[in-house]
Amino acid sequence: MGRVLLVCDDSIAIQHLSEGMQQLAIATEVCVEVSTALRSLNRKKFEAVVIDLGLTEADQVLGQVRLSPSNRTAVTFA
Repeated sequence: MGRVLLVCDDSIAIQHLSEGMQQLAIATEVCVEVSTALRSLNRKKFEAVVIDLGLTEADQVLGQVRLSPSNRTAVTFA
């Protein structure tokens, strides 16, 4: 089973994306705060990262995905 990090603070978007991932048997970790997402990227391996570019610090998450040794090959959606 794959794992996706979803960085978003929109509850409706979180619900729809999580339901879609669940139907595909993909585990979804939701972070509504960028700081929490950055910690998760340093501690866990994700196959994909979905980032809401409406977040003020979204660029930090994008940069951290590429710098993280275990996540630099993760597919990133923004």
